[in-house]
Amino acid sequence: MKQQNVVDEVASESDEESSHIVVNEVVNIDHVVPPQQVDNTGTTPTNQNDQDREVTSEQLEYKAINILSSPRFKVNKELIINTGVNDLEHSTAKDVISKQLQMINLAVNAFPGKKIILSSITLRDDKLDKDVEVVNKEVHCQIANNRNVIYVNNCNLREVKYYYDHKHLNRKNGIPALATSD
Repeated sequence: MKQQNVVDEVASESDEESSHIVVNEVVNIDHVVPPQQVDNTGTTPTNQNDQDREVTSEQLEYKAINILSSPRFKVNKELIINTGVNDLEHSTAKDVISKQLQMINLAVNAFPGKKIILSSITLRDDKLDKDVEVVNKEVHCQIANNRNVIYVNNCNLREVKYYYDHKHLNRKNGIPALATSD
C-alpha cells in the first residue's frame, strides 16, 4: 500500500502552477477508489491490515510542516490546509493548536499575497470531539485578523451520513458537503 500526502503527490509529479493546492491528511491510496466502487452507504472498502501499514499522525504532522517549510510547488490563488483530525489521537489540543498556527504562518510566509484557506478540523463521533471544538475555536480566534487567511467552518458536517468511520469523510456525501462548507 502506498501512502503519501496529497500536496507531496502533486508537487512531485508536476512543476506546473495550480490555482488550488491542498495540504491534507494522509491519503491511503488503497482507499482512493473510483466512485463506482463506493457502496450505497458512501463507504469505501477497507483492508484489515491497514493499521499495520499506516504512517503515524505524528509523522504526517511533521511532513505537512516540512512541505510548507520548503514547498516544491507554486500557488496561483489559494492554498487549502485540511489537517488535524488524526493529530488529536496522539497530541494535546494545545499542541494541535500550535501546529495548526505554525502551518498557517509557514504558508503565509511561503506564499505572500495568496489566500490561505484553513479548513477546520472535521467533527468526530468519539470522545475527542470536544477537543476538535476547542482547537477549532482557538485557531479561528488566532487567525481572525489575518486578511490572507480564510477560515472554513465545517460544523455542518455533523451527520453520520458524511463519514465512513468516526472521523473520516466518505466520498458519496462527506467530500461534497466539505466542498460547500462556509
